[in-house]
Amino acid sequence: MENKDRYSFFSLAGFSYSRGAVYLNGGERLFSSNSKFTEVPSKLLTDLPSLISRIRSAASQNSKIVVLSPSHLLVPVIKIITGKSIILDAGWSLTEAEIARWHGIGSVPRIVKCLIIDFLAFQLASKIIVETNHQKSFISSRFLIRKNKIIVLMTGFDEVNFNEKSKKPFELEDTNGTVSQPIVLFRGSYTNEAGFELLSEVSKRMENIDIQFIISSNRIPRELVFGKNTILISRRISNREMKYLYEIATVCIGQITNRPRLKNTIPHKAFEAAFFGKPYLSSDTLGIREFLPENNQCYYLEESSVACLEKAILEITANAKIQSDLSLNIAKRYKEVATQATLSLKFFEIISN
Repeated sequence: MENKDRYSFFSLAGFSYSRGAVYLNGGERLFSSNSKFTEVPSKLLTDLPSLISRIRSAASQNSKIVVLSPSHLLVPVIKIITGKSIILDAGWSLTEAEIARWHGIGSVPRIVKCLIIDFLAFQLASKIIVETNHQKSFISSRFLIRKNKIIVLMTGFDEVNFNEKSKKPFELEDTNGTVSQPIVLFRGSYTNEAGFELLSEVSKRMENIDIQFIISSNRIPRELVFGKNTILISRRISNREMKYLYEIATVCIGQITNRPRLKNTIPHKAFEAAFFGKPYLSSDTLGIREFLPENNQCYYLEESSVACLEKAILEITANAKIQSDLSLNIAKRYKEVATQATLSLKFFEIISN
């Protein structure tokens, strides 16, 4: 399908435009031959004349301007330079994400900065795309944005990154082939909403049970102690390594707290688990329910507690039928509403309108 509209996509260099990757594959595989992807230096004032020239050039020829998440800062910059209408594929507010990374009073200046950037970006954008209906309501009420300016589209998952053969992480080299016992996989960044503390306690309570925990995160606090049945991967892993972990997983753990932000967002790893057709265990929040509304698509915790998490893990790993049903239903739901092809088409329908 060839789209004759012209598009200019912008992102700050070095930022992970997670939703944009679904449509642009890192800026290399564009939906339209009339599209251009531009990465703007994160230090905007380093070479201002060159920056202005690049933005003007990329936004020329009556192209539609789209700023990708999480580069909200570019909206006021590009608006000042070009005066054109700008579509912000926000996904979420930067403020929420910064609050989720709370590290004490030192986080306050960054949160205030994000509040200002969010407010300006949302006010100046002509159209805003967010990941859930609850995120839409949140941004509308908190930033005084009319709802008909905000459109909902799930973030999705960049399937192209997982075409290559999987690779075993070196941390698992001592295991023979695929690990024989059930594997509980947690993959994701350390944040207040992730539930690392719960996982730590559960792994210790279950360390004498024939279950293998694998926790893969870019940062695992040293003060957290896990059971002896736990393999820790404390670094950023490659896509090939991530694929391997999903291939051997029996059940995947999502966000398992009840932090306020979770009602507005769908964790990226929910799409990952769905793509690989793996049972997914999560706290029961409004955000994830927009993607997986039925109880047979996701195993929802009754409450965010050590006892409930332990019970859920035991029930899933001990019951092949539960595993099979959860796998089939989450994969089916993904194919119905969240494939890369489906979301890409919806995305370009939105920005072309």
